[in-house]
Amino acid sequence: MLVGFTGKNFTNNLIGDLIGFSILAGIFYAFKLHPIRFGLGLVLVVLISQFSIGTLGGILDTKRSFFGVYRVLDDRRGSYHSLLHGTILHGKQSLDPKRHNEPLTYFYPTGPIGQLFSSLNQTKPPKNVAVLGLGIGTLAAYSELGQQWTFYEIDPTIERLARDTRYFTFLQNSKAPLSVVLGDARLRFTEVPDNRYDLIFMDAFSSDSVPIHLITKEAIQLYLSKLAKEGLIVINISNRFLNLEPVLGALAQDLGLSTLRQREADISESEREIGKSPSHWVLFARNQKDLGNLVSDSRWQPIPETKSAPLWTDDFSNIFRVLRAFAARKAG
Repeated sequence: MLVGFTGKNFTNNLIGDLIGFSILAGIFYAFKLHPIRFGLGLVLVVLISQFSIGTLGGILDTKRSFFGVYRVLDDRRGSYHSLLHGTILHGKQSLDPKRHNEPLTYFYPTGPIGQLFSSLNQTKPPKNVAVLGLGIGTLAAYSELGQQWTFYEIDPTIERLARDTRYFTFLQNSKAPLSVVLGDARLRFTEVPDNRYDLIFMDAFSSDSVPIHLITKEAIQLYLSKLAKEGLIVINISNRFLNLEPVLGALAQDLGLSTLRQREADISESEREIGKSPSHWVLFARNQKDLGNLVSDSRWQPIPETKSAPLWTDDFSNIFRVLRAFAARKAG
């Protein structure tokens, strides 16, 4: 999710904008730039002024790793702590004691994931759950006694922040025992016994740098080998720039899997204020019956079959074809 983008920041940062304009004007006259370049510079200054993480709240902590810069924010728009990776929101937790263990953002109880767990808990509660991508550990809020949860995370910095109880407590408050396995999830999955997990969550695709190797045909085949007979693969493809649904549809079609998808794009302002985010989720199952009563839920629909969708493999992928802007131009 892209955060900190609002036109109000132009007036809030007026002094900084004027300084930027003044510097740009000086460069323009000193180097005798073409007017078009000056105009583009003005547009750039205005756009940069829109991105102000500081307007969201105070920065409580900053960490840098090989994978980028992480910031923990004290959100002034509500009583929340948030984790940002660049401008991408990777988790939010309420500081209200009554809502402290409430899953927010993509995982909100009234959204697709809340619906999924409600269905599973009524029919076949999972015993072993794997999550590819830790974030702040929000999904642990859905854990129950008698379960075992395993999170896979490539960046140790993320685990340190998620376990820092000054900021986040989803991992600490888990009802089920859990562990965090560090390293590339696909490589670490090869160490797992076959048919181990009842649920495999994939939550690594919301950023603007998508780990393609986690959603190739060979990767899905690996996950299926580690999935229990009636298990589900649950994939978060909420992404501002990429539409991965056709890719997953092609994979499911090639592998003979049943699918359900739900894109909850229309979120009210009141829902946003209490921490809910738009989200886009896909379910994979070996058989339709394994999807339970979600099959009859009108909010969930199978991914439409299409012959034009690309089949991603370890030898081929095409990120350009799933860019939302490109897809929109092609459709037009």
